[in-house]
Amino acid sequence: MNLLKLRPTSIVDVVLQDFVFYASSRLVNKRILELCTGNHELYAVRRKPDSVEIQQLKTQANEEREKKRAER
Repeated sequence: MNLLKLRPTSIVDVVLQDFVFYASSRLVNKRILELCTGNHELYAVRRKPDSVEIQQLKTQANEEREKKRAER
């Protein structure tokens, strides 16, 4: 059995337990690690604050929605 130990990270100062599991082969461990890192990258992108341009586009879209609602 092969051991894979993942150390979770947190934005807040919270003590997190290590995520430990056993798999039958190293290839399985590598695949699980790749999935975890990919998932974390997607999470980090979602949590990143919007740029000024994106904020302006969202504000403009909200104003247009409100204008359409007012016309109804």
